[in-house]
Formats: sequence, C-alpha cells, structure tokens
Amino acid sequence: MERHKQQELEEVQPLQQPSLVTCWAFLLLLCLASLIYRKLGRTVKVKRKETSSLAIQHSDKSADTSTEIRPLHGFDVAKIEPHPYRPWKSGKFVMSMGIQKVRHEEWLSLDNRYWEEQALRRYLLEHEREGVTQVLPEAEAACIETLDLIIDYLTRRFPHLFFYLDDRPDHLHNKLTGMTFKVTAPYDMPPLHIAAQLVMEDLNILMQGYGGDPEQYYLVASFSMAPAGWHLEERIGWPLWKIHSPVPLWADHLRKSVDRYFLRMKPDSPISRHNFFIQTTDVLFQQEPFAAKLPQPPKIEDIRLRHERQTLRRLSETGAILFTVRTYMTPLLDLEDDVDSIRELSGAIKAMPKEMAIYKGELLWGEVVEAWCEERLRQLASDHDGIGCIRAGYICEGYPNIIRFEENKPRRSSQAQPVPVRNLPSSPPEGPSSTTAILQDTTVAAADSDAFMNWFLPDDSIPDFVGMNDVSTLNIFSPLEGAMMMYPGMSPNFPPQTYTPQQPNHETEIPRSIPFLISGVGSHIEQKFFYHFTNVTSRVLTICNDEKNPLLTVVLPRSLDDPMIAKAISCLGGSHLVNLQPEAETRMKAEKQRLLRDALHQQTARLHSLRATKPLRSSSEVEAILASTLLLCLYEISEGSGNISWKLRLDEARELIQTCLQSSVPATQCAHSDAQAVDSIGVNQFLLDFFAYHDILAGVTDATREPVLDSTIRASQTQDDIYMMIGADNGLFGLIAKIAALRADAIANGRTNVTVICEAIRIWEELDAWKPDTDDKDQRLAFSAYSAALFVWLYSIVYPDKVADDKVQTCIRQGLDDMQQIQASGVLAFLLFPAFVFGFASVLSEQRAEVSAMFDRLSSFSGLGNVRLARDLVKSSWLDHGTGCIRPWDWMQQMQTNGISVPVT
Repeated sequence: MERHKQQELEEVQPLQQPSLVTCWAFLLLLCLASLIYRKLGRTVKVKRKETSSLAIQHSDKSADTSTEIRPLHGFDVAKIEPHPYRPWKSGKFVMSMGIQKVRHEEWLSLDNRYWEEQALRRYLLEHEREGVTQVLPEAEAACIETLDLIIDYLTRRFPHLFFYLDDRPDHLHNKLTGMTFKVTAPYDMPPLHIAAQLVMEDLNILMQGYGGDPEQYYLVASFSMAPAGWHLEERIGWPLWKIHSPVPLWADHLRKSVDRYFLRMKPDSPISRHNFFIQTTDVLFQQEPFAAKLPQPPKIEDIRLRHERQTLRRLSETGAILFTVRTYMTPLLDLEDDVDSIRELSGAIKAMPKEMAIYKGELLWGEVVEAWCEERLRQLASDHDGIGCIRAGYICEGYPNIIRFEENKPRRSSQAQPVPVRNLPSSPPEGPSSTTAILQDTTVAAADSDAFMNWFLPDDSIPDFVGMNDVSTLNIFSPLEGAMMMYPGMSPNFPPQTYTPQQPNHETEIPRSIPFLISGVGSHIEQKFFYHFTNVTSRVLTICNDEKNPLLTVVLPRSLDDPMIAKAISCLGGSHLVNLQPEAETRMKAEKQRLLRDALHQQTARLHSLRATKPLRSSSEVEAILASTLLLCLYEISEGSGNISWKLRLDEARELIQTCLQSSVPATQCAHSDAQAVDSIGVNQFLLDFFAYHDILAGVTDATREPVLDSTIRASQTQDDIYMMIGADNGLFGLIAKIAALRADAIANGRTNVTVICEAIRIWEELDAWKPDTDDKDQRLAFSAYSAALFVWLYSIVYPDKVADDKVQTCIRQGLDDMQQIQASGVLAFLLFPAFVFGFASVLSEQRAEVSAMFDRLSSFSGLGNVRLARDLVKSSWLDHGTGCIRPWDWMQQMQTNGISVPVT
C-alpha cells in the first residue's frame, strides 16, 4: 500500500517542477502582454461629443426593449438641439437593412425645430395638400389607430405638453403650438392630419394585400413633409418593392429580406434604421427629382447632409405597419471640427459603388465635398500639437508635445511686412483729396462697400491688425466718407473732408479684445454682421438712407435690450455681407447659419409664449416679435434660395397681425382694410407698412395668398407717417391685391366669366384714376412704372395669349423709360416688381437688353439674392419663347417648372 503511494508520488513529482523551457516561455508571454498593455495605454480612440441633455431621448442602440414609457416632466423642447446622428461609416460598402430595436419611450422625439417644422406642415396643408398627404379609403381605420397610438405616447411621455382638456375631454391640447384638436369621431379634420400636427415625424401606413398580391405591403396613407425627389400623388397605392425600385441594388440585396421581415413583424416591437444622402439645397419639401447637373459647382456652405431616422412598428388592431420618418438637415460645415465624422463620411463616399454614387447625386457634389473633407482633415491634423495617428482615428498620448524654438530677437526692418487687408486696393487712389470730388465718380452699389467695411470692423483672420506699419498703402476712409461714397444721395451738403489716413498710435490704441458695444452680439464675425446691417443693409431696404431710415430709428434701438432682435439683425447683415463677398471665408458662412438657428429658436419660443397669452401682451412685445419675424423674412429674401422659407417667416408675421386685428376689433364690425381697424392694431406705422409691402407683393408670385391688410392708411394718419415705404400707404398696393385676387378668380372660373370681366374693368378704372400723392420726381417715376406694370399684368389676365399686343409693348416701353430716369438710390429698392413684370412680357430683343441692364442695376444696388433669382427666372422664360412652350411669360408656370418660389419685394 505504501509502496503504491510512493510510486504515485514519484510519478506526479515531475509535474510540480516545471522545466527551464516552460519558465522561459511563461516569461516571454508576460513580456508580450506587458508591451501590448502599454501600447494600448498610449493610444486612445477619439470619442464623439454628445450632448448630455439628449442622452435620455436617444439611445437607439440600447438592447432594452421595455414597453415602459416614463414621463419627462419639465422637458423643455426649446433647449433640445436636434440629435447629432452621424449614420455613415467608412470601409467596404455593405447594403443591409441596418435595423435596431427601439425602446418604446424613445419611439418619437421632440427638439427645438418643432415650431419651425410645424409651421411648414400647416403651410403645406393649406397650399400643397394633395402633395403632402394622401389617404386611400381602406386606410381610415389604420389612420385612426395611428392617431390613438401617437396620442397615447405623447400624453404619457410629455404629459405637460400634450393633455386632454378638463371641460372637453374629447379634445387634446398641444401646448407647444397652442392648438386644440377633437380626437374622437366625428373628427374636425382627418385623423392623419391631426397626428401630423402633433409629431415631428412623417407618417406612412402600409397594408398587406391591398393591391392584389397577398404577400406584398402597399402604401395606403401618408403625410410626407419631406419627400426626397418624388411626388406622393404618384406613389400612393404602390407596393413596397415599386417604391424602392429606383434604389440601386435594392432588388438584388434587400427585397427578399424586407418582404420576409414585414411579414414576420410583431406588434409592440418597434425598430429603427438610418439613411442619409447629400443635397445642394436646404429644401425639405423636395417633390421634383434632384437636378442631374448644375450650371456651376455648389458652394460648400450650401451642402446639406439629409439624414432620415426611420421607425417601423405593426399596429395591433388593424395589422398595418406604421413607418415614421424624421428628416434632419445638417449643414456640412457643422462637421468642420469633428475629425471622426469627416473621415468616416469621406470614406463612406469613396466606398459607394458607381451605381449608388450616381443615384445619390455624387456627380453634383462629389468633388466639392471630397475636396473639403481632405482639406479639413489636413488642417485638423496640422493644428494638433504632438504626433497624431490621425489616419487611424487615434490620438497618441504617450509622447511629449513638440517644442518649437524661436530666437528671441527683434525682426529686421527689411524683413518687416505690413499685414494684408483683404479686398482693399494695394495703393492709394490718385486724385481727389476731398469727399466732394470722390462722390462725383462713385456709383451707387452695395457691392462697392467692402473696403470701408473691413476697415471699421477688421476680420478675425488678420493677425495684429493694429500693427500695420505702412498705412500709406491702404485706401482708408472715415465712416462718414465711406457711407457717402456708397450712397451719394444720402447727404450731399456736408462740408468737404480731407483724406488723411490715420497713423496707428500703439500707446493709445484700444485692444481688439474689448467686448462689442451691443449686448447679445457675441463673436467677432457676428459683430461684423451687425455693423454691416447698420451701415449697409438697412440702407438698401427703404426709401430713406440717412439718419431718418426707419430700420435705424424704429428697429435698431430695440436691439439694445432685446437679444432676439439683435440676433435677427446680425443674421440679415451676415446674409447680405456674404452675398457681397462671394469669396467670404467658410467660417463666416458657418457663423451665418449658426446665427439663423439661434435667431429662429429665440423667435419661436417668444412667439409660442405670446400665443399662450390671452389676451395678448403689450404692443411692445408684439412689435418686437413682428420686427424679428420681418428681419428673418428679409434674411430668406436676401439668401435667394428659391424655397418657401420666406413665406413661412411672412406667415408668422401675418398670424401676429391677424391676431391683433381679431383681439382689438370684432370681425363683424370692421373689414381688414378699414382705417379704424389699422388704428386699433397698436403697432408702429413703419412696421405695418413694411409688413403690408411684403405681404401684398407676396401675392404676385403666390396665387393662394390673400393679404391681411390691403392698405395701412390709419384714421389718425399724419403727414409724418407717410414717408416710409412706396405704395403701401397711398392705395397703390390695394390695386396689386385686387389684381392678384382677380387672377385667382380667373383661374377658378375662367377669364370669360362675367364676374371676372366686370371686376377687371372696375380695377382698370381705379388704376386709371389713381394718382401719386408726392411731388418727388423719382418717386413719381417709380409710381408711373408701377402703373404700367399693373396694366400689363391686368391685361395678361384678360388676354392671356396677347402678350405681344401693342398696348402691352407700349406700356413696357413707357415703364422702362421711367425706371431708367430714376436717380435716387432709395427708390431703386422698390423696382424689382415692375422689372419682373416687364421682363416676362418683353418680346423684343432691345427690350430684353434693357430689362437685363435694369436687373444688373438693381442687383448691384441691393445685393439681395431674390433679384438674381427673379432675373434668372425671366431669362428662363425668354429661352422658352419660340420653343412651342405654352405661355412662357406666365411666371406662375415658370416657377412651378423650375421648382422655385420667387419673392419680388
């Protein structure tokens, strides 16, 4: 027994004493592990920054599929930025469904774009109903179930924002918009329309077997605010495979998988997926297919990343599938400091197969976007202190920073160079030493203002601005001289001032780091924008360009204590400045976009607060919001983007004026044009005139619009009030409103309708009898041009095929002659409408040459983007003449064909 134990011990003993080879192997493994650990410790993967306040709303990657919906009491929508999704990835292109499970409480989302997008939805429902929503009869029950599901979610997730009324338990109140909806049958409006005015997602309902194939799902109902190059009227009733047929590789790679997944989907198991592509405009409601080519490469500031967060869930009662789509539009420039996103985006673009690249429009934007990505990656790499593994997405932390040694000795005078100032002449002008002499050779053009602008508020890109040691090479003017050079009519009686460049005194100079004078104006670029508005933009928008300019006397003082107005001013000034400087730096354009978002957020919050107040607050708050709204409308006009954003801003102003009218004078007692009603609004006369001017002229290019005020004449009108805007306060614009209404009647009932003919004759009588109420020569010439343009427009409604008639051509000749004689710069701000009408009606080459010259003059004077847009539309109609196009002079038809909206203010 003991012998056996001894034998076992002897057999085991060698295992307890490891060999020398084993020991060395173990030591080598330890060393290798240590090296790997140290290597990993030296590299840290760069992580994206995510806003902490959004974490509770968005976590699609979570595996938790709990059906619990926790309420977010106190959730402040105005403070929530759109979630910064980045749904692109470099590496090999893989086409897959890319679905993720979604927790029930994260199904839908709200952020501070809510008010802006809801305004767009209401506008589309009113003006583009057939294009934004379609419901087939078989989908009624599914629409009701969709509404009930959305209400259940919103009232549980955001109970302080969406709730039933105590006195009307069948009515749901949306506190964000102030709207109340009856949410039980019989409904006041279609259930899908109600649902769309509660959420930020587009809503699509698909049902199985509707079109005959029992295995297929068909689109039976939709509210789509953000179509991407397709018409809903065409797609309604289509099967899923046909909807996706334009997508390359979809039929081969995804159709079977998607079909199987739809058939197996279970209720209460929502999923999400993401999709993105790139476009060259910021248009959300894009029905027309994206352009196959552009006349010139897109600007980098116009590039938008269009991202869709899509969710799918089966409805438990009807079995239909609810497909929601939230569309985000992100300027590419928003990524400029996000090295990871830029690198991944660039890699994703390069990895796309050829057919997918063509489908996503890479031929339009590819070179511009890829060049920008490469340049930004180089800049970010060079800005990084230390040795960075930028290509691999790592920042190495295990090495000391690079130390750059510099000799501590003064620079030789022979090496010293003056700091260049962009856009200034390299040598002083020869000749005039006095302002009077300078004025004689200066044309009136906003585009000539860059030199004195950059001197007064230097660019951030100029280091040591005050250290220029050779000011004799600069063309520098005082603020008074610069303003007078730009606007000769502004004050010609000032005594001459000697041109004397100021030598910098380094002992008494004020450092650039001092804060800007106006509160709420932050960055240095924003300060430049604000200054540009006060000295340039404000002078091309009204008759007055001196110290009586109402934009300076009425609007500017309010910015001292109201950051909302200050932001709107900077926003408009920035747009105008960038228009005048096409080569403006990328960061100026990015700052312009940032300011727009800030201004819209502040305005929508204030507007929401005002809506919730019954009765309305003081007229001061109404005026502040009205001023901000009009400034942002002008921003969109200045941009000249061709989308409907300018209408949305103007509609917000219309809502304010309508609310003021309704709360001050009962509708049964006073018509909207009554002088007593205008008096009762209690809003500054200039703001009313400014609003009425834009609102009435909006009807020229928008057949669905009826003006709120066709006159701003007050019962208590004084002579001092009649100085602000041409035509808004003397009855002329009332004629424009009547002709716009006549066009709508002629479209609806036909031009030969007796009511249309009689009304046309009455309008002609009023137009013939109307006389201007001023002795100013330039204003009388402008009024004469307006009268001629109104006759041409009125005649084209009664005789739509006789644009070449002698009566029309005579009026065009007279109107062009009047416009060419106008000298006062302020009057030029109001000539786009007659130029637009004459341009469409011109059939002779010499007339078209004069119209082109007039557009060039107006563009040079104002620098506003809508002038360029109107000119291009007119020239498009000229190209259609002689090609068999029916009524090429019809600007409504031309806008529809070109997919643009043109304000002619």
